[in-house]
Amino acid sequence: MYYKLLGRISEDLTDLLNDIKIESLRLWDETPSIKVMPNILSRARVIQFQDPALVKRLRESIFPEIFQDTDIRVINHQVFVAPPHSGNIIHKDGVAKKSAFNIIIQGTKNDWTRWYSDELIESFGGKLHVLSLHASNLAKRYSRNISNLPNFPELPYTEELTGLMLPGTVYLINTDIYHAFFNNSDEFRIVLQTNFVKDPPDRNPAVEELDAKIQHTGLLNVNPL
Repeated sequence: MYYKLLGRISEDLTDLLNDIKIESLRLWDETPSIKVMPNILSRARVIQFQDPALVKRLRESIFPEIFQDTDIRVINHQVFVAPPHSGNIIHKDGVAKKSAFNIIIQGTKNDWTRWYSDELIESFGGKLHVLSLHASNLAKRYSRNISNLPNFPELPYTEELTGLMLPGTVYLINTDIYHAFFNNSDEFRIVLQTNFVKDPPDRNPAVEELDAKIQHTGLLNVNPL
């Protein structure tokens, strides 16, 4: 499974999404060091989202209480912010991360996320580089990047998610398959990502495991597309 669309956030939470957007852009503006990138097409960055009041509102509004005290539980949130007409190079999240829960905070139907098989990456001559980030506003974070393919928007791909990347769209993403995303608009693209851990052992669940849990527990204020 590359991804699974889960629905769209209820209009009752419009104020929450707007507040998350404002806070995300504030974090971007206050972190100039992450804007300087040699590849103009890959200028997106991930920023830890830790505002206590907004995190509390988010968890109470979307996730049933079972996600706080079960074998699969919420551990943190982060925002992916992409300036206009830029994205993020082909990569796999973390060093062993498998899945995440995404909410589009700001985006358009022309934005895309694409996945690439290992065989495609090999055929492109892609070279893996495990990147460690230590910027002052970021928790220690890793990314398995294919950094020698700066022309990633022009490359063939295995699967694509596009046309539905509108504010409030909720979906699961497989982060353990090579993927990239791109913002084709004149506005910032903002995606809020929620991460989970599964016990035991202490690890990120596969996307199929996370989907099964959500199908069992349900979500709050998420309507079918």
